[in-house]
Amino acid sequence: MNARFTLATPVWGRVCTVALRLPFGALALLVALVVIVTWNAPARAESERCQRAIAKASAKFVRAKLQALRKCEQAVVAGTTRDSCPNQRAQERIAQAQGQLQLDIHNGCSGDPSCQPGASRASIGWDIPRCPDLNGTGCINPISSCDDVVSCLGCAGGSAADQAREIIYGELNLSNDAQAAVDCQIAIGQNVTRLFDVRMRALQKCEDRLLSGVSTGPCPDEKNNIAITKAVTKATNRLCAACGGPDLTCGTGDDLTRLEIGFPTTCPDVSVPGGTACGGAVNDLQDIVNCLGCVTQYTTTCMDRLGVLGLASYPADCE
Repeated sequence: MNARFTLATPVWGRVCTVALRLPFGALALLVALVVIVTWNAPARAESERCQRAIAKASAKFVRAKLQALRKCEQAVVAGTTRDSCPNQRAQERIAQAQGQLQLDIHNGCSGDPSCQPGASRASIGWDIPRCPDLNGTGCINPISSCDDVVSCLGCAGGSAADQAREIIYGELNLSNDAQAAVDCQIAIGQNVTRLFDVRMRALQKCEDRLLSGVSTGPCPDEKNNIAITKAVTKATNRLCAACGGPDLTCGTGDDLTRLEIGFPTTCPDVSVPGGTACGGAVNDLQDIVNCLGCVTQYTTTCMDRLGVLGLASYPADCE
């Protein structure tokens, strides 16, 4: 016995748009399989949308908070304000960024069954008991809902921005009001935060293509690596030009010293996942540049990986 059907609806049309001539038993099996696939398709689409929203919102929040802190600290370095940072304006910007983080994830994940009470969040990578910490900052809240995901990313992202701010501005020698020192200190803040921004954007855009099925990876891919390498080179050259004395070069005798700039005696003891260890003594300008580059790579890598837990496990080096 044969049956003839024309599949004309939008959903079924994706499977076949022509008439089928199959034995009835084979046709019944095909229909059952297609129903299973199309039944689960909306849930998969919502999980993909949710993962992409989490990754994008997380990266955007960290960049926004660090920029708010940079603007405040730069005004202090330039002598245009005596406020302590974060001042009221910076706090307002940070609060706005936190609200946007929550809104973006809510909008992106509200239709995902994984975010319903009691549901597994394995499809978005967050079926874990607690927030993965960032360098021991205490971001370990329990994860039992997507609201807890927002809290985790807000805590870890805020800590990432705070740690970046501390290494850039924490020990600046503000008593040195020589123009060369001020220009150097401003350049450090501007270029390190710019490098942080480029890294976060490049990684997030690559992983968004991966999550949406446009790309198969890896992340960062060749295009991202080229962009990041250019950003590192540009930041290094600008720092050496601003802090390297009359010859505009790092590693020569006319560089500003660590004390003139104001920088910790040691680089933070962290390691880029799968890469360089940052810790060690900081003696001169080249050590400062190397430390800032390494810590920026560590922080951006860890925060990026936290935003895409559905793609890979969180590195132990980041906790």
